[in-house]
Amino acid sequence: ADYKKIYFIPEIESRLDYINLNYKSTDQNILAKVNDALILVSQEIERELKANNVGLDKFPAFEKLTLKAFDSATYAASALLMQTLKKIYVTRFNAADNQKEAQINNITKTAASQKDFETFKVSFTNDAISDLVKNSMETNRIIEKDGKLIQKVFPVYKDPEPYHLFDFDAQFYMPSKHFIGYTMDTYYFNLGVIWSMTMALWLALYFDILRKIVERLGNMGGTSAKRM
Repeated sequence: ADYKKIYFIPEIESRLDYINLNYKSTDQNILAKVNDALILVSQEIERELKANNVGLDKFPAFEKLTLKAFDSATYAASALLMQTLKKIYVTRFNAADNQKEAQINNITKTAASQKDFETFKVSFTNDAISDLVKNSMETNRIIEKDGKLIQKVFPVYKDPEPYHLFDFDAQFYMPSKHFIGYTMDTYYFNLGVIWSMTMALWLALYFDILRKIVERLGNMGGTSAKRM
């Protein structure tokens, strides 16, 4: 949740500020950008509310996130929602951080256990790999693509956010993947894909499907040549 409070929420807030400053503009080009920003903001707010198990009915201003209905009250309500989400993510981050520190303190109570912990940490930590899976060198932490905000930093900590039932698209190194309404560990998902592909290829070889396809294509090509 760390990226949410540091990068994600401010991205939405900046777009809300842009909307609030320009929704009364008479310039059609600016209004078009405001409309795009409103669509993005409404989609992201809907995703955030669903992710936190909050129904849209709990945020009445959602219905006014349109070019025709947007007003200062809608902006104020949306800005307050962003502040609330920040507090939620700060609370979650602090709770997780405290839990982590408690576990470390529990296994490093003595000088010997502290030394063992440091040795273990050095043996199994690789800064280059850590930077790779966290994508910490990425300068654009949050980008806009296809009308939605995409997280580029810390993909290894990010859970999937599917847009439909069969959406299994995920950033590299994501810990879990979504498919047909289920979220599963990436390790087992990838194993399933590998075994499915293996079985498909085995069936293709067993029933000589590849040769039949090639022959069928060859026959189709020969028929077309005769007609010409």
